[in-house]
Amino acid sequence: MAADVRDYTALEGGLASAVERFGRLDILVNSAAGNFLAPAAGLSANGFKAVIDIDLNGTFNACRAAFAHLSARGGSILSITATQAWVPTPLQCHAGAAKAGIAKLTQDLALEWGASNIRVNALAPGPIAGTEGMRRLAPIDASDRGQFERALPLKRWGTVDEIADAALFLVSPAASFITGTTLVVDGGQALIGSGAHARPHAILVGASGMRILAGGGMVCPTPRPDTPPDTMNVIKSGVEISSGSTYSRGTMMRLPAKL
Repeated sequence: MAADVRDYTALEGGLASAVERFGRLDILVNSAAGNFLAPAAGLSANGFKAVIDIDLNGTFNACRAAFAHLSARGGSILSITATQAWVPTPLQCHAGAAKAGIAKLTQDLALEWGASNIRVNALAPGPIAGTEGMRRLAPIDASDRGQFERALPLKRWGTVDEIADAALFLVSPAASFITGTTLVVDGGQALIGSGAHARPHAILVGASGMRILAGGGMVCPTPRPDTPPDTMNVIKSGVEISSGSTYSRGTMMRLPAKL
């Protein structure tokens, strides 16, 4: 079954149908998310709200809709979140606020629902190779990837299997005395902050938008001929952001025309 996590009634009905078909609900995994790169000064209220609605409100909706089913026999809730919850990250104020809310929600639900034999935990992945999140939010080429990996304490990106193993642990009997916890699986990235690759050395907001200079990147004084007139150019290891597109060394990611 499929449902929009922003629609509580749809979630409630979907979960009821699943329980009717399979007989019980043991585990809920909250993994729906929406994200895009956007400077706070250029982010609309609707853009901010869209991420909160999917990530934070969607997580609560699913938890609340599952409560009656999980409390019948006991069970486990796992929310997939991100280290932006506590690591300040450029262009991610909307996602950071949503993830911070999920971390607090995880603790509060664990406190309230422990008596119903429901464990509530969260998992915060770091840079994971081969994932849509890395392709969209950290679009770097092979030469930059090596520099990024060397900056991490464990000197490499994680794998999808490592996240799956961590998730399985948290919902399994092996974690039966763990609740209200966010397990960070990021190779130590959160220990060094958002890192040299992601932390801008300079952020300049002007009439034409936002310029980001990161890791020794160079700012072009005028846009290239093939970019929209409202796009600022940041080359080398920087990023370009306009109201329509994000570029990184030739890689383009489309964003909504109006966030």
